[in-house]
Amino acid sequence: MRLRRLRLQNFRQHVDSELVFSAGLTGIIGPNGAGKSTILEAIAWALYGSHTVRGGSDSLRFARAAPRAAVRVELEFDLAGHRYRVVRGLTMAELYLDDGPTPIANAVSTVTELLQRRIGMTRTEFFNTYFTGQKELAVMQALSSSERAHFLSRVLGYERLRLAQDACGLRRRDLTNEIAGLQAGLPDRASIEATVGEAEATLEGAEDAWRAATEAVATTKTALDAVAPQWLAAQQGREARQRLETEQATLDGELVAVTRELERLALEQTTQERQLAELDPTAAEATPAERRERVAALHAAIATQRAELATLEEEITQRRTAWVREQQEVETRLRALRAQYAELRDQRDRLLSLGEDGDCPTCTRPLGTHYRDVLDLLERQMETVEADGAYFRSRQGQLREMPEELATREARRRTLREQGEVAEDHRAQLEGILDRLERVVREVAERSARRSTVQARRDETAGRLVALGPPSADDAALRERHEACAAAFAQASTRAAGAQATREMAGAALTRAREERAAVEERRARVETLEQERVLHDELHRTYSDLRTDLNYALRPELSEIASRLLSELTDARYTELELDDRYRLVVLEEGVPKPVISGGEEDVANLVLRLAISQMIAERAGQAFSLLILDEIFGSLDAQRRDAVLALLRGLQARFEQVIVISHIDDVRDGLDQVFSVGFDPETGAAVVAAAEGPRLGSLPLAEMVG
Repeated sequence: MRLRRLRLQNFRQHVDSELVFSAGLTGIIGPNGAGKSTILEAIAWALYGSHTVRGGSDSLRFARAAPRAAVRVELEFDLAGHRYRVVRGLTMAELYLDDGPTPIANAVSTVTELLQRRIGMTRTEFFNTYFTGQKELAVMQALSSSERAHFLSRVLGYERLRLAQDACGLRRRDLTNEIAGLQAGLPDRASIEATVGEAEATLEGAEDAWRAATEAVATTKTALDAVAPQWLAAQQGREARQRLETEQATLDGELVAVTRELERLALEQTTQERQLAELDPTAAEATPAERRERVAALHAAIATQRAELATLEEEITQRRTAWVREQQEVETRLRALRAQYAELRDQRDRLLSLGEDGDCPTCTRPLGTHYRDVLDLLERQMETVEADGAYFRSRQGQLREMPEELATREARRRTLREQGEVAEDHRAQLEGILDRLERVVREVAERSARRSTVQARRDETAGRLVALGPPSADDAALRERHEACAAAFAQASTRAAGAQATREMAGAALTRAREERAAVEERRARVETLEQERVLHDELHRTYSDLRTDLNYALRPELSEIASRLLSELTDARYTELELDDRYRLVVLEEGVPKPVISGGEEDVANLVLRLAISQMIAERAGQAFSLLILDEIFGSLDAQRRDAVLALLRGLQARFEQVIVISHIDDVRDGLDQVFSVGFDPETGAAVVAAAEGPRLGSLPLAEMVG
């Protein structure tokens, strides 16, 4: 795998940073907190998605960016002869192959899964292979022997065996608990069999009692069936006689009621005819049709009278309106004349007070010789107004009394109203008496017909009752026989029902006992099965332990061989062997003999070689070429001489690694690099600033001398 280009937009501190990687030894240099490790985090996020970042996706956006500003990382890299470009945002992801115009995957989960398959490593395997931090170089030195074995198992993927063993242990514990729970309170077979035997005996006795009760029911049912038809016939005859007697009594009562109703109606008819004679003797002597004609004539007369009254009221309204209108006009005219007279009087009085030398009260010009003419004119006008006023006052007095024609019509209206009320009252009384009389006549006819009908039905019922004859003397004995057979059948049925219930309860008890026995046997079988499974998991747990031990012992020679080849290359064959002892301690061999003491530089080389060997082993098992190495802050605890030695070691790895990327906050290491990216921080914008520069080549000092 080789990185080509990385661009970050609004990702953590990086507003818009771009890095174009070349082959060789590349350094990313800058102070702590400037955003160096964020570059590695962006690479991991582009490849493996949101679960690789610190703090979750919500913390990725640049702090000073707009709330909806896009967060975007674009990474180009070469892998297995192909070029890939992955673009990832908070809610999107796209993957392009060999500079193609359209993505080969464009969903977040799809892109992540496809990249993991193409790389051939999980996120954990990827970071344990291509990435190495300062702590990981010396991690083996600070661990105990068991911790070293555990560390190797973890980074090489053997940790899954431990997880499987833990799962096996949990299952073994669950099996033990389940077996104990099943065995708790488990009854023995003898008590269960005794319970089943008792239930079977109880059921057998219940079966015998039920069969005896069933036979008794059949016997009593035969006797009841023999007497039942005779009793049914007698019962039907008695019921028919009772129905006829009841019907006859009902008809007698109805006949009495109808007769009484006819008597009441006859009395009411007499009363109505007397009232009619008192109200209108002529109508009392007339036929019903003539009486209705008389009522119709009264209606017509009343209608004619109402029409005359309506015409008269309309004339009265018109004449009263004219009278009132004239009164109002006279009153209005008098008020106008009074106002005119007052105005003329004021003008005359003012003219008299001014004299001949005064001005005209109308045109304001001096009167002079016209004084007397104007004064005479005003007096004549006053006389005319006074004469008109006298006329209208006289007319006002005349109009205070109602006009004779209006009074005559008012008297006629009162007379018509009184006559109409009397006629209407007479008509209403006459019509009411005739309505009641006609209703009574109809009801008399209906009740008479009803009495005839009831009398005929009563006679018929009496004849049918005589035809049935008197009750038989054998009915009482037949009744006693039927009641005795019915009682015996009911008693036998009750005993049979009780026996059936007892039989069912005994059967249910036997079923429960057998089910309990089956459940106990099932629990015993389950316990045996679980015991076998527990034995299997005991053996499997021991096998996992043995397998992990064997794998750890087997990996030491393979890991030592890979590390020895790397050591030989890095030290120009000065040291050719490095091995892990049975306590997983790092031992450098010189001509096959372990060196008891190694220098600081030799220790750095050994730790780096071991870490590279572990990474190469993981990469080979994943089927990938181990061509990329990223080292994060591996110089933190080294002095200048040891830093130079490690840089020389890294340059010595160029034949094996096409691309080595070093991240450090120590600026002095840039002198030994081929390419340098400086990462700074702009306090005004709050963003990281990335600048690229070529680094000077390291001199030709032999590697063995630098680490010796």
